[in-house]
Amino acid sequence: MPSETPPNSGTDPNSRQHPGAASAARRMPRGLPYIVVNEAAERYSFYGMRSILTVFMTKYLLDSAGQADPMTESESKIWYHTFIMGVYFLPIIGALLADIFWGKYKTIMALSLVYCLGHLVLALDHTRLGLAGGLALIAIGAGGIKPCVSAHLGDQFSRGNAHLLDKAYAWFYFSINIGAVLSTLAGEWLLRDFGPHIAFGVPGGLMLLATVVFHYGRREYRSIPPSGWPVFKQTLLAGETRRAVLRLLPIFGLVAVFWSLYDQTGSSWVLQAQSDLMDKRVGLFGWSVVLLPSQIQAVNSFLILLFVPLFSAVLYPMSARYGIASTALRKIGLGMFLASLSFAIIAALELRIFNGQPASVSGQLWAYVAMTAAEVLISMTCLEFAYTQAPNPAKSLVMGLYFLSLSAGNFLAVEVNRFIRADFPIAAVEAAPGSAPEATPDATASEAIFAPLRLRAEEKAPDLINGRKIMFSGDCGLERLLPASDDQPADTVRLQGTFLLADIDPGTQSFSLLDAATRKPLMLRGTYAPGPNHTVHSDRLVGAEYFWFFCGLMGLAALIFVPVAKRYTGERYLQEEPTPRP
Repeated sequence: MPSETPPNSGTDPNSRQHPGAASAARRMPRGLPYIVVNEAAERYSFYGMRSILTVFMTKYLLDSAGQADPMTESESKIWYHTFIMGVYFLPIIGALLADIFWGKYKTIMALSLVYCLGHLVLALDHTRLGLAGGLALIAIGAGGIKPCVSAHLGDQFSRGNAHLLDKAYAWFYFSINIGAVLSTLAGEWLLRDFGPHIAFGVPGGLMLLATVVFHYGRREYRSIPPSGWPVFKQTLLAGETRRAVLRLLPIFGLVAVFWSLYDQTGSSWVLQAQSDLMDKRVGLFGWSVVLLPSQIQAVNSFLILLFVPLFSAVLYPMSARYGIASTALRKIGLGMFLASLSFAIIAALELRIFNGQPASVSGQLWAYVAMTAAEVLISMTCLEFAYTQAPNPAKSLVMGLYFLSLSAGNFLAVEVNRFIRADFPIAAVEAAPGSAPEATPDATASEAIFAPLRLRAEEKAPDLINGRKIMFSGDCGLERLLPASDDQPADTVRLQGTFLLADIDPGTQSFSLLDAATRKPLMLRGTYAPGPNHTVHSDRLVGAEYFWFFCGLMGLAALIFVPVAKRYTGERYLQEEPTPRP
């Protein structure tokens, strides 16, 4: 309900309500539209940046001299999931600031400004230093406000209008995906046609808009003041809070496995879509469009807009009519099995690509259907479940603990990618027979001609398998010819990034390299002389094995969740009715 006191002023807003407050408490809160619009704009900024992050790191990243310095696939996945891990680790800090010191409103406003600064850094500096600084600031801002915004929404409700809470969270989640679908469709288009300055600048502008909208609605919010450290410490040590947290930890721990899969839609799924063997045409009723690799993620947000009302208005009531109780824990368990199915579909697509066979983006679309259904069943349910299962004085804290499950899931993805990364030592470089291409950039007679090169691996190198990925990081002394195209002349760049093994000779353990996206042979020149910052590595999980690993891990977590959910007993906590002023 609206409060006549400034947000988080330290006074009890329930003591300042007008005489009609009790009846108004049975309607949707007046501050809800500001929270929902703020969330839509903030989510545009976050997903607009996040959706192009993998593409930016593997194609557009620069070194301090302004030269191309792309990451390998392995590096980009580690950076990506480390960032997401930070985003969902820091909510616990934001929750503590809100519950103890500042209150939710002031915490959201202060950290939103940090959030805006992070977007500005990304828009201006496209080196690894700028990337690290910008992502760190965004993680602090986005992570810090997450539990506060979700809990602030719940604070607008009391027992009188608690029946509207699930509808409000549905609108809240709906707004998240309105912002996400628009930003995901626009992100790579802006990156390709206007460059990183605009592609990262537009999300920054939307974050600034989100901050202004949230501030504008400040007098309409029902604001719960911070408890202060003595009260919070007493609450934290209270048996009620401790019991609630201990009951939720096994649930949140198993949900973490889901997030280790879900957030790969922005990393490993995008990397798969970059392959030229993936037909990215989408057709419907005779109309078709070719999607960019990162734009396929928009399917997730678009399906959310369909699935939220479908599940809420049709499937859940239908299950109740047939005597199947759609409890929160049953929804979460079903979502886990669907997430495992989505990775089985992606693994099947990866197997075709690994074998050099064409694949269709429609396969990824079916994987998104399964993953999005899982997201609705798990994510939206967990938001409400975490809020209602938390004692009133510790709402933000428990929300922060829930977001730690997202951080833990991405930590799992980071550690798996680090563990499977294997050094690929190279002993020498041998020029293979070949001739110079028809046109070389400013070639002279004194220069080495461009020709296919074969790299001879040392005896202890990983198994040589056609189609296996090999990744070069740093300057190894080799240059790659980029043929001329309609929009750019021929050029040479350092051999960096992710490539494929081909033409393997088991006798000499030599091989040639293919472009990972086009599968065309590379044209190289130079002498292989790795520097101190140069590495060559590959992955221990070859091709579809990577996706099958996560598919099996999710399936195992889902099976364990079943008995854990059956044993769960909890209590539902909601804010008390506001007291009308005499």
